[in-house]
Amino acid sequence: MTSIESMPAANGYGAYMQSVFIWNVNMLLLGHGLNQQALCAPLGLKKQAVSAKMTGKTTWTIQDIAAVADFFDVSPLYLLDATLYEQKTRGANGDEGASLVAAATVRFP
Repeated sequence: MTSIESMPAANGYGAYMQSVFIWNVNMLLLGHGLNQQALCAPLGLKKQAVSAKMTGKTTWTIQDIAAVADFFDVSPLYLLDATLYEQKTRGANGDEGASLVAAATVRFP
């Protein structure tokens, strides 16, 4: 049987997508007036484990992404959409891009 080894993400793309996901989840939590603890039950994790995921110390699994998407009633792809994250990043670098408040306001009615 052939062993499959995990390969490092090309150019850190995996880490980038984790950051995008975490940022989008934080925006949804903020928009719903919730804190990270609200994710404990849907993920079946304790507060410390959720905190480790939200700080990027541990990675999100596909099952985690699906559970969070279900909790917020959004598509998993929505949680991986980098559009607003990129606006925030460009704005932080002083390039074109909307302010974080303006970008987040579009997402939350």
